[in-house]
Amino acid sequence: MVLVLVAAIAVGSILAAAIIYFSTDGPDKAPLTRSSTDLPSSHSSRLSVAPTTRGIFRTVEHPCAAVSWAPIATEVGRPGNDPQESISSAGAVTTMRCSAAIGEGENRGVAMAQMTIVDNSSAEGIYEGLQRAIPDAVTLTPISDLGTAAYAYVEKGIGPAVVTYDGNMHLRLVWVPLHRQPLPMYGTMARALAEVARQVLEYLRV
Repeated sequence: MVLVLVAAIAVGSILAAAIIYFSTDGPDKAPLTRSSTDLPSSHSSRLSVAPTTRGIFRTVEHPCAAVSWAPIATEVGRPGNDPQESISSAGAVTTMRCSAAIGEGENRGVAMAQMTIVDNSSAEGIYEGLQRAIPDAVTLTPISDLGTAAYAYVEKGIGPAVVTYDGNMHLRLVWVPLHRQPLPMYGTMARALAEVARQVLEYLRV
């Protein structure tokens, strides 16, 4: 329960980070997303990535070194610059965060990764606890071959998200669009986030 609470507090910082990025554009530029149940049906059955190898994961001094936003930039344009990163610890749990503003014009947004490492323990409890906290009305799309278990969904008021865990790491990535995006774009961004997640797992594996 303690591990889930620590992770939940860390998850809450994601929207705050987005607000920091968007505030320079004024209040009329607040992030707009559709409801959490608006995942296109063509993307609601299953996603997949190249198989990953199970393992144990490490912390790093610079979290953004573990995250390549190239799959996101491929879909929305200009790669992110001036990424923001932070590390916090509470007992046996270390949370690393990386975020970057990416895209051009109507495709601009903020991509964020949260990597939670548990010392000498499985991250399964965090994964299951946070999954249970998601409202029943939200559709969770399974992702094959990503970590031990993984899913994608659209979080109301934020945007597409991908969540996975493997060994001692829980990983959550989100895309927060600055402007309202067409529904098919949510499925596209979920696939891109899944690929970013796969690369993060590969980088942090011991």
